[in-house]
Amino acid sequence: MNRLLFVDTSPQNLAAYSMLFVNNANEWECRFVDSIKTAFDELSYSNFDMVVTDIKMPVLNGVPLLETIAQMYPDIIRVVLIPSLSADYPKHFVKYAHRMLVRPDSYEKLEVSVSRIFHLYKAIMRPQAIRFIDGLETVPSLPKVYGELVAELESPQPSVKKAGALVAADIGMSASILKMVNSAYFGLSEKVTSPEFAVSLLGLDIVQGLVLTAHLFSAFSSAETKLLQLETVVDHCLITGFLAKEIAKHENLPTPVVDALHISGILHDVGQLIFASHSPKLYRQVIDIATKENRPLFEIEQELFGATHSEIGAYLLGQWGLPESVIEFIAYHHTDETPDYINLELSILKAADFYSKKVLPKTEVNAADTSEKIFEKSEFLNSKKEEWGTVCVSAIQKSTMKI
Repeated sequence: MNRLLFVDTSPQNLAAYSMLFVNNANEWECRFVDSIKTAFDELSYSNFDMVVTDIKMPVLNGVPLLETIAQMYPDIIRVVLIPSLSADYPKHFVKYAHRMLVRPDSYEKLEVSVSRIFHLYKAIMRPQAIRFIDGLETVPSLPKVYGELVAELESPQPSVKKAGALVAADIGMSASILKMVNSAYFGLSEKVTSPEFAVSLLGLDIVQGLVLTAHLFSAFSSAETKLLQLETVVDHCLITGFLAKEIAKHENLPTPVVDALHISGILHDVGQLIFASHSPKLYRQVIDIATKENRPLFEIEQELFGATHSEIGAYLLGQWGLPESVIEFIAYHHTDETPDYINLELSILKAADFYSKKVLPKTEVNAADTSEKIFEKSEFLNSKKEEWGTVCVSAIQKSTMKI
């Protein structure tokens, strides 16, 4: 039985939570409290697997509760409900919350989100991954322009012009994004000359994903970028996003799912950037061993760091409040067993990841990362191998990329 603690000052919310979760008593044993003090009492009396609290809790916005749980009960999954990603909340919340969750527009959706978050974090919150995250002196924060773009997207009448101006106001960010979208590996057939054009052509969701990638990439010096082959990582991510989008469109998936897969492809290896930025020498060893022994990077990461880039990337993006689907796609993209409800989408991302490496020069790709074992491990993926391979080749030929 999974034990869940809700902390919220709203009697209406607590009553609704109680009605929802009492109907799912086979999975959850829940407690509902309306104060920090009562929450501390519950934690001292009983063991809990997960705590869900509102950002508007009193006493410095609930930070003492999260800090105490993080220090005394590090294995408890900590979720904070926020009104929106553009909300002005204390940035150190990111250090203590595993998941910043935008409050859904219905209690039923909240139940689904809580369940998905619980099962995801049980999968990725292994002790080694937790120790690595907790050992980081600083956790990357969301770039300011990202929150501003979210606010614009959530406005009654989102404006492409305003969104473009927000990106253009950050000269470094603007230059990085234009460099990425004009790369042959992004797959566009026309040159993008301004952030406004990028937003109108790609949509706000995709540009937000590019903002996060550029933000993480900016943490490196030119010397580190060259030493760790980070430009290759970014190129690979851009191709993966492009191919994931093309396969998803071929499968006639809804536009929001197509966009989620595009964003997931762009961000799927951000965990590598986290490893490299905080432990560049050790990650250089990961690259060297993987190349020498012809083994996938994630296997060597597991041995040297005790965690993989898929876990670390999903962990960070969860703290940043990205959608569950994007976090799940990234968390599971190197695992053999995945939830049935995202099998098609995850298979698309895995295939895009595989075929993208056929585009990059062989000298820049670890041979083990292009292994066809992913098709051997999945009957469904293997059945789609030829069909999706043809889709990818066609998409690449229509772009400026070369196989």
